[in-house]
Amino acid sequence: MDAADAIRTLVVVFVALFPVVNPIGDAPIFLALTQRYPHSAQRILARKIAAYGFALLAGSFLFGSIILDFFGISIVVIQIAGGLVVAATGWALLNQQDSAPQAEEATETLEDGTRLLPADFADHGRPGMHLHRDHAGGAHPTPGGTRL
Repeated sequence: MDAADAIRTLVVVFVALFPVVNPIGDAPIFLALTQRYPHSAQRILARKIAAYGFALLAGSFLFGSIILDFFGISIVVIQIAGGLVVAATGWALLNQQDSAPQAEEATETLEDGTRLLPADFADHGRPGMHLHRDHAGGAHPTPGGTRL
């Protein structure tokens, strides 16, 4: 095999496996499952998952046919089992409890009377939009023109 054939084979393998591994689609799932971990632990986990995934794919590529033949397992059985694993994982993700705080719970009042209102975060493009003063004299206009 010359260098051109090797490069062609690597490109074909990459193009075939990229949609299966789906790193872009798996990133939000990874972040949702590791949201309680610090950023440094997420980085370590991501590196370990990438290394283990690469080792698993390389081992499957090199020795997968030999192992399946040894145990007498057909590709159809692997496809069905993989589909069941994906379906079970998706079902578990759909039915998990939502851990996001509600808007009322997330509202904080600081010592000086400043309130942080997450409902106003849609206007986060303008500085100070999420900080509002609450005075005893009543509602005051905010930079966006709305009143509290």
